[in-house]
Amino acid sequence: MPHLHMSQLLVQEPNVATIVGSGMVGKSWAIVFAKAGFNVHLFDVIPEAAQKSIPLIHAMGQQLKDNNLLHPCNSADELVSRIKACNSLEEALKGALWVQECAPETVELKQKAFDEIQRVLLLEETKNSFPHQLDNIVVASSSSAIPSSSFTSHLNEEVRRRCLIAHPVNPVHLIPLVEIVPASYTSPDVTAKARKILEEVGKKPIVVKREIDSFILNRLQSAVLNEAFKLVEEDYISPEDLDITMKDGLGLRWSFMGPFETIDLNAPLGVQDYATRYSGNMFKLAQQQSEPRQWSDKVVSTVDSARRELLSVDQLQQRAKWRDSRLMGLLNHKESANTAENSKLA
Repeated sequence: MPHLHMSQLLVQEPNVATIVGSGMVGKSWAIVFAKAGFNVHLFDVIPEAAQKSIPLIHAMGQQLKDNNLLHPCNSADELVSRIKACNSLEEALKGALWVQECAPETVELKQKAFDEIQRVLLLEETKNSFPHQLDNIVVASSSSAIPSSSFTSHLNEEVRRRCLIAHPVNPVHLIPLVEIVPASYTSPDVTAKARKILEEVGKKPIVVKREIDSFILNRLQSAVLNEAFKLVEEDYISPEDLDITMKDGLGLRWSFMGPFETIDLNAPLGVQDYATRYSGNMFKLAQQQSEPRQWSDKVVSTVDSARRELLSVDQLQQRAKWRDSRLMGLLNHKESANTAENSKLA
């Protein structure tokens, strides 16, 4: 039998993606892989949690269908038909070429999850049934801040070289970005395979070249949030007006351009010209922003009170649905715009 490329396998025979954890992140990952044609094995250490998540996944799939974002899957029924709730990790890992750990964000719980994943992968029964699994599998963590070396460095070499971070952005089934963060011992081939598979299932992966706490997205988000809380705490602006600054200012450009492309277009001769004009002032601002500051109880209360005047706690869930709806509208717009741009270039 001739050697089949991974992309050919995806077309000819559905691969298996195992999702460990059926919370919101796990359910969203299940949608991502099932929508792309994978058979998904969903497992949770809480009895019946995976099975109970299937109707919720169906509802999320229907929302995608209603907004023309479920393609290439035809229906929510088809989507959930590809997802199997498993009663054991042994069952869940059968034939898997991708594992996505979605345990809570603590070193202890993630280490426990990876210990169990390794235990099953190294079982003689597993090796006999799927002799090439450890040569092909990607074992990814959804960790949003903790590098994988914090909870995988103790693993057997043949397992840990397959481990890396694949940090998604919430809501995972809507936001395309995934941060791939390999450890120093992660095989470069695994990193490359992870990127390729994520692209094939419709994500927009980036590779962080080496481990750093909180990776890239959350470090950028932290810089914005820290300055936002500081400006409110020092009474330069109200929380509501701060949000307006982002959503009706910076956020509009940043929804389709990154900060470097933004400054490239904000000076006649591009980035070098922008730096010549503005780097002095930016350095002055950076010096003012360089002192780390804990968010005080007072400023958190100020921001929370301002938000509660606009939205009560019991309205948060409904507002999250509104957020998802707006995100889906934005995704449709960006897809249509990209298609139009590409057709002009063709």
